[in-house]
Amino acid sequence: MKKGIMVLAIFLCIMISVPLTNARVDARFIITDEDGKQIYTKTPDNTIIYGNVLVGQTVIFNASDSNSAYPIDRYHWDFDGDGSYDEVTNVSTITHVYDKPGTYNVTLLAVASSAPPSGDGDTVTRTVVVVNSFIAPFASMEITRIGADDTGVSFFFNASGSHDEDGYIKYYRWDFYGNGNYYVGRNEMVWKYTKNGYYTPTLEVIDYDGMNDTITRVIRVDELTGELNETTTRITIENKCGHTIAVSVKLNNNEIFNVTVNKKYVINASACPALNEIEVSSEGKYALFLFKGTDGIRVAISSDSISLPSHKTPGFELLFLLAGLVAIMLKRMRM
Repeated sequence: MKKGIMVLAIFLCIMISVPLTNARVDARFIITDEDGKQIYTKTPDNTIIYGNVLVGQTVIFNASDSNSAYPIDRYHWDFDGDGSYDEVTNVSTITHVYDKPGTYNVTLLAVASSAPPSGDGDTVTRTVVVVNSFIAPFASMEITRIGADDTGVSFFFNASGSHDEDGYIKYYRWDFYGNGNYYVGRNEMVWKYTKNGYYTPTLEVIDYDGMNDTITRVIRVDELTGELNETTTRITIENKCGHTIAVSVKLNNNEIFNVTVNKKYVINASACPALNEIEVSSEGKYALFLFKGTDGIRVAISSDSISLPSHKTPGFELLFLLAGLVAIMLKRMRM
């Protein structure tokens, strides 16, 4: 008899505990814009990625993925993170517009009123960053020559220096030939060129707000088969430091010129008639420039920077002098 009572008690405990367990609500929501682009998401390794929301933009909060054994009949929304619920609805989707920039912790309380014994609920919080305008990411590409064999010359491309000031980079799109054919890759890539030539690898980075930036570099491959279309270019280094300096010039990720510059130094080198690049370093300073081979390039090195000298426009004094000379010539012609 006692054994039967014990079995019945265990059975009743199980029957009571099951609905209580199943009554557990799991609150979830996603954030999208009006075009359906998700603003809050995760990477495959479960790293949380946040996009940004513009001031005045309509944002959609969708809690339809929330679940429970009993129907969820109330959705409480706190959009500004102040602990008070701004909206209560019986539908899972709601819109909101932020009128000020800032970081907001949005909380959802999903409630199943009919869950025993007296209803059940669950909360979840997501972070929304509201900005006045999106900031484009910054694209960076470092190139290192790995080596050559009978099949080609391999290079290592490192874009890990790329960054996004107001978020995260979503895509790294690579075009290793500069022909407009991109494909999505990682932030570190290896590529092999199988023929001689001048190549213009281009990287485009795109962030979660859809903003982008690109960078183009130049590579010269000269140890394989194939002709090189080249011209002789003139690289002029101007020393503005006031003392003799050592300068290193790397041309098209190929030739390196280590020179000592007193006031001015000219390097004559083979280059592509179209686009070329030089990396210039001296006394802890570094700069990279693109230039047209048929034009050549002038680089000025001062105590605090490496730059391209600006072409000064005529001052007002020179303009007045020229105007005066023209007036004198016209006067003489009338005489």
